[in-house]
Amino acid sequence: MIFLKNISKSILYTISSIIILTIILTIFNYFSIFNGTIVKVFKVINLIISILIGSVLIGNKSDNKGWLEGLKFGLIMAVIIFMFNFLGLNRLDYLTYVVIILTSIIGGMLGISLKKNWFL
Repeated sequence: MIFLKNISKSILYTISSIIILTIILTIFNYFSIFNGTIVKVFKVINLIISILIGSVLIGNKSDNKGWLEGLKFGLIMAVIIFMFNFLGLNRLDYLTYVVIILTSIIGGMLGISLKKNWFL
């Protein structure tokens, strides 16, 4: 039950950071500050930052093996993003799913190591 509470909280933070960063990116695109190529790059960076935030939180809540918690979180987020892509809302390559999983593993390890120093 504790795992479900922690994972749902991390997913909530991840989705809300995706929404906030997407709104910021949309505003920059609307005022023609960025061109199309830069927007595509920032979409991936937006996803990486959001996954990293959620996986650091889940790693911080775990006792040990942050890479395993990050892997679980990464697989769950990859499935959620795949389901949205399957609906036709967006198209991502398989390399993006690998980046999502690797980013969440790194974030889980960072969350464990920052556990003593931060107040998350």
